[in-house]
Amino acid sequence: MNHPVIDALTQLEWAAAQQFWNSEDRSVWKDDLLRQCETRAILALKKFMANNFTEDKSNRTAVPVFPALMWDTDLRQCFTRQPAETIQLQNSNHFQLALDTLSESEPGSLIGMMLRPGFWMTDSWPAEEEQLRSALKTARANETLVFRTGFLTHQADILLAADLGFTGIQIHAAQLDLYELQMALELARDCKLCPLVSVSNPAEMEQVVQTDAPHIALCHFPTDGQELSMRFVQQALPKIPNSCSRLLITASCTESDLQLLGRLGFQAIIHLGE
Repeated sequence: MNHPVIDALTQLEWAAAQQFWNSEDRSVWKDDLLRQCETRAILALKKFMANNFTEDKSNRTAVPVFPALMWDTDLRQCFTRQPAETIQLQNSNHFQLALDTLSESEPGSLIGMMLRPGFWMTDSWPAEEEQLRSALKTARANETLVFRTGFLTHQADILLAADLGFTGIQIHAAQLDLYELQMALELARDCKLCPLVSVSNPAEMEQVVQTDAPHIALCHFPTDGQELSMRFVQQALPKIPNSCSRLLITASCTESDLQLLGRLGFQAIIHLGE
């Protein structure tokens, strides 16, 4: 199963994170950050899913669908059916909308947020950084679980998520070997981030079930091939250990699509490009 968008973003994220990590000696920054994180509490994903789970007699059970926000035009274009011109016209409002969503979130809610690879190098970042930090601080105080979503594999991305104030992190299995994946999980825990491991093919699935990952998310992007993608999801879902939370990461889905996917046995769905 090949997901071109995931493969491309994974490579971009890795290259950007490596550039950040090698731009100066980050060891002191890492040690100081880990000391700061010692007093933080990890927000439990299972609690948030339970809070958002509702009984629906017409649909047996209604699986909660959580949005993954993004305000970058190019990034949004990867995960939406909207024309590029429409996204460009809307783009000026997406950053403020994301901040408002974080700041006004109800206690116990869950939100994803996807940042552009190498976001700290964009011209707009100096103006955005403090606003985002402030909104994430408000969300944490409000006990909102905010995942930094994205296909992240480098320790720099985990540390940056903690530094900015996220409370959860999506780690993509990608080409990480068993040791590297387990170390990424341990680092996320040390940073007091709730770790969610995403997989997009059978080889990654075989790798992640050998770790102690508490939450596993299967990737399903219909634009990369509906039949093959759905076959992977159906075959991989039963392999997730009973002790793990079962999530789906998807995009470009209608409301009816999401309802059908929810019936497969997932406990929550993260919808990219909202």
